[in-house]
Amino acid sequence: MCRSALRAATRCNVTQPSLTRAIRLLKTQRGGDLFRRERNLTHLTDPDHRRLPLMQVCFENADQAERLARAIRSSRVVSLLLGLRNGIPLEPFVPPLLELAKGFPEFDFRVHRGLQTNLESDLRDDKIEILLGPKPDEHWVRFEHWPLFTST
Repeated sequence: MCRSALRAATRCNVTQPSLTRAIRLLKTQRGGDLFRRERNLTHLTDPDHRRLPLMQVCFENADQAERLARAIRSSRVVSLLLGLRNGIPLEPFVPPLLELAKGFPEFDFRVHRGLQTNLESDLRDDKIEILLGPKPDEHWVRFEHWPLFTST
């Protein structure tokens, strides 16, 4: 059993005592055994077997978060924080955003909706990068304005 614990710890990139402590803590939190041991075979208990699909989803999400963090650190991620005033539909902007996503393998796109004054404040505070809405009353040195539509 000691060799199998050491192999498991090595695969998890932790020390064997750390893995043992983590498993003991998990057993305490769960209120019982995680595994059923039968000679040389180890099986999940029935409740944990039913939880396995959920745990796999958690693991995959954590793995995706780690890959995204690595991509951000290596500057492969293109990030766009878009402020969209309440009442303006997102649909007209979806095709260009999809084109951006095709051009960049890691495209992190977020939309912040809200009132014009709140979004202007977010733009000043660098919480958003682009604001889609009416031209603000204030003039900022680093602010550029382009009309998206003209009325006829």
